[in-house]
Amino acid sequence: MAIFRLRKKDGSEVWVEDHGRHVVDDKGNVLYHEGVLRDITERKRAEDALRESETQYRHLIETMQDGVYRSSHEGKFLEVNPALVKILGYDSKEDLMAIDIKTQLYFAPKDRESAALDEKLEEMAIFRLRKKDGSEVWVEDHGRHVVDDQGNVLLP
Repeated sequence: MAIFRLRKKDGSEVWVEDHGRHVVDDKGNVLYHEGVLRDITERKRAEDALRESETQYRHLIETMQDGVYRSSHEGKFLEVNPALVKILGYDSKEDLMAIDIKTQLYFAPKDRESAALDEKLEEMAIFRLRKKDGSEVWVEDHGRHVVDDQGNVLLP
């Protein structure tokens, strides 16, 4: 299978997916190509739009001054932005993502559970976190659980 653009008679372009093969003679010489072309122009447009949207989202998250994160219920960061790395005093994204949130970020492990319970689904919580150097930083967390249509918390 190959994907490429073709120019139509009217000058417009169309993206196609070619499911074909070369037909060869007994000496291996190509006689002709046979195949089926499928118009995938709309799919390519949708892929391009998605790629652009992802680029814009990534740029927004990576350049904002507020710390943004996604974490698992088990206490691991799944995603963090550079602002959160800076706020918590870590050297790199990888450095911060390697920690155990429950034991290394909260001064008392019960603080994480109570913050999660207090927040319900979309509330704000204010609490202190431990920076890499051991000092504290007070944060305003607007986190929420991701839930399905029935209100069940979705775990990554």
